[in-house]
Formats: sequence, C-alpha cells, structure tokens
Amino acid sequence: MFAGVSAAARFVGVWLAAWGLQVLAGQAPASGDVFPPWERESNDAIHRGLEFKVPEADNLADFHGDITNPQLVLFVGGNYFFAVGPLVAEFERENPQYKGKVYWETIPPGLLVKQIEAGGTITSGNMTWTVKADAYFAGFGKIKSLIEEGLLEGPAVPYVTNTLTIMVPAHNPARVAGLADLGKPDIRLVMPNPEFEGVARRVLLHRFPYLVIYRVTKQRIEVLAVAHGHQRPGYWRERME
Repeated sequence: MFAGVSAAARFVGVWLAAWGLQVLAGQAPASGDVFPPWERESNDAIHRGLEFKVPEADNLADFHGDITNPQLVLFVGGNYFFAVGPLVAEFERENPQYKGKVYWETIPPGLLVKQIEAGGTITSGNMTWTVKADAYFAGFGKIKSLIEEGLLEGPAVPYVTNTLTIMVPAHNPARVAGLADLGKPDIRLVMPNPEFEGVARRVLLHRFPYLVIYRVTKQRIEVLAVAHGHQRPGYWRERME
C-alpha cells in the first residue's frame, strides 16, 4: 500500500486512515464554533504571525494577486477595497512590466500594522504565508506616527482625501440629521474598533450642544476639539493629519 513512498508519507497515510475510521465511527472532532465547519486545526506552520480569522467571512477575500513572486506589495486599509482593484488595473495598464505581479491586502489598517510587526507573516484559515509590504496606505496622521516609531520609512505622502459621513438605515427612521442627534438615548451606534481603525471618537456633552472629539493612540488620548454640534461642522478634521 505504501510502496515507493517515504516514511513520513507512510506516517501521514496511516494517521489519515485512522482519522477517517474515527469519522466513519462518528467520532470526528467537534467543530464547535469553527466556520466553515470543515476547517479544523490542519496547519503545521510554526510561526503564524498575525492570526486573521473572521467567522463566516474567512475566505481570503481581502488578499489579492499572486503571492509567488510579487514585484509590488501594497498593504491598503480595508475601507479602500472597492477602489484598489481598478487602481491596480490602471497602474498595470500604464506599467505593463507589473502585469500580474502586484499583490495587495485590504484588511483593517491596525491589523496590517500587526502583520508588519510580525515580519509580514499572516495566517488565515489553515494557510500561513509571509509577504513584506512596499507601501502602506492608511490615515496620514497614523502613518506619520508609525514613521516616528521607526516601523515605517518616510516621507508620508498624502494621496487622497475623504469626508466622514453618518450612515443610517433606509428611510432614516430615527430622523438623524447631524452629530448632535447621535447623543439621543434611543440611538444605537455602530463604530469601528479603535484598536484597528484610526477614526476619531466623538462624545456629546449632555445639556450642551457641544462635542468632544478625541482619538486614542498607543501612548495617549488626544483631544482634537471641543466643538459646537452645528456651527462650523467638521472644522477639526485637519487636526487628524
């Protein structure tokens, strides 16, 4: 049965056969909360770096391109996932020598930092690989702080701006019209995880139409502004740079 194969292969074959018998006997390991249910501990990588596991979405959708020998590696904050593909296609059109040789990731920027700190190693599902970023795309202020920490090399280069918005359910049943409305007791907020996302936090001061805008870094809490909820909205955004 094992003629012409190595001792290691014979061992694996015997082990798999024994496990298969357990499955047939109804003794397969319980899947618990593992998703997909057929994913079990079948990764023998010793150094796994960042463990990127998102239940029900752990399907490598945020990893793009050929990892074999990329000539350009981009680490891009996940909010840009919808734009990077067309940008890469246009870049390759203008630079055909890179056609099929660009690899990019679109997971949250804070997780990309953890991957960089792990030497570029990441594990998703039962697959582990290592890739070193040539460029990291995230908030300008965050990138500058990472340069100061020595994790990235400067200079930081602004390449795009955006406007923060409030998303509400269809037909806006709570009649949210501005930041001050987010302080109402019956409003439920969904905010990015501050550990992985760099957007500022906002706290409404009750009884006064003012907001405290702040952000949390590894070293400190930075108060960006104490701002009126309706007058000069958003003037403090430039302080996030």
